[in-house]
Amino acid sequence: MGACSSSDGDDDPTESPTAAESSSAPADPDAAERTAVEDAYEAYWAAYIADAADVDSDFAALEAATYYPLRSELVGWVADLHADGQIYSGTPVWTVEDITVDTAAAPAAATIEACVDITEWVLVDAASGDPVEVPDQAQRYRSTATAQQVDGAWYIDTDTSHRDQSC
Repeated sequence: MGACSSSDGDDDPTESPTAAESSSAPADPDAAERTAVEDAYEAYWAAYIADAADVDSDFAALEAATYYPLRSELVGWVADLHADGQIYSGTPVWTVEDITVDTAAAPAAATIEACVDITEWVLVDAASGDPVEVPDQAQRYRSTATAQQVDGAWYIDTDTSHRDQSC
């Protein structure tokens, strides 16, 4: 008789607990919140890319995806670029490396650690499309963003580029 057979020869796999069922590890209570925070981070970047690429932007995308102080900082900075006739062309790439969530905080808060690569996201003159030189700017760097939950939704409220930390 094989080691996996029942004594009566009737093997019913539905009667044995699976490894997942018999695991004593509790479910991650913050998994859904981390997913929501990552979705908010993705929305933030999509908004940033869209508004930075449109010299006539009304910044609605950034305003919808961010919260203060980042909202006012980015809108002001991108507006200054646009006033100088500059936009960003292309798309940056980022990899979220870690998300920590504190749902006990008031408001709930999160930290996102990421690696950002702006090699293909280039500052250009809006009229000519010619690249604008940005000297000594790291192309791949670590970034730490924070988010807070407002009325049940997550918004990115800070984003610090660590340009001296390559990734």
